[in-house]
Amino acid sequence: MLSIGRVECVIEGGLSVVSLYLCDHFILADARYSSIFEGASKLLKTTLMDILDPSIPGLMWVLAICFTIIVADVFFETEVLSVGALVGVSIYVSLLFDVDFKWRVLVGLLCWLLMTGMFYVVWKRFVTPLIRKAFTKGMNESIHSAVGATAEFRLIDDKAFVYWNGDLWPVKHEEQSTREEPSAAVIDPFQDREKVVITHVENGVLTVGAVKG
Repeated sequence: MLSIGRVECVIEGGLSVVSLYLCDHFILADARYSSIFEGASKLLKTTLMDILDPSIPGLMWVLAICFTIIVADVFFETEVLSVGALVGVSIYVSLLFDVDFKWRVLVGLLCWLLMTGMFYVVWKRFVTPLIRKAFTKGMNESIHSAVGATAEFRLIDDKAFVYWNGDLWPVKHEEQSTREEPSAAVIDPFQDREKVVITHVENGVLTVGAVKG
C-alpha cells in the first residue's frame, strides 16, 4: 500500500513524463512546420530570383504566368490582360540579350509582333472557341430553358450582354443574323437595362429580340 507521499511522487513523476512527452511532440511538430515554411520560403525566394534576374528558368515562369493570364482572359473577354501579358513576355525576352538598349527595344518589338500575330491567328481563331465550348458545354444544356424567357439587355464598356438567371451572357440580336453588314442602329437596337426576350441559344450565346406587346 502506497503512502500519501509515495502517491504524490508517482503523480508528479507521471505528470513529468506526460509533460516531457507533450513537449517532445510539440518540438517535433514545430520543427516539421518550420522545415516546411523554410522550404516554401526558399522556393519562393528562388522563383522570385529567377523571375527578377533574366534567365531561361525565369522565362519559363514568365511564360507560365502569361499563359494563365491569357486563359483567364478568355472568360473576361477583354483582351487587355492578354495584351499586357504579351508585352510583359516581350520585355522579359529583350532583357535576356546583353546588347545595347536600342537593340533590346528592337528585340522586344519583334517578339511582341510575333506573339501578337500568333495570338490572333492561332489562339483567338482556334484555341479560344475550344476552351469556351469545353467550359460551356454543361451550361448550354441548362440554358436551353431560357428560350422564351424575358431578360435584361446590358451595355458594359461598349459591349452588349444579356443579364439572365443571375449571370451576364454573350448576346446576338435577331437582326444581326438577317443582315451581312448591319448598321449601327441594328448592332445596338436596345437601350441599357431594356427588357428583351430570348429567342435562341447556341454555344452559350443568347439571341434576343424585342419584347412584343
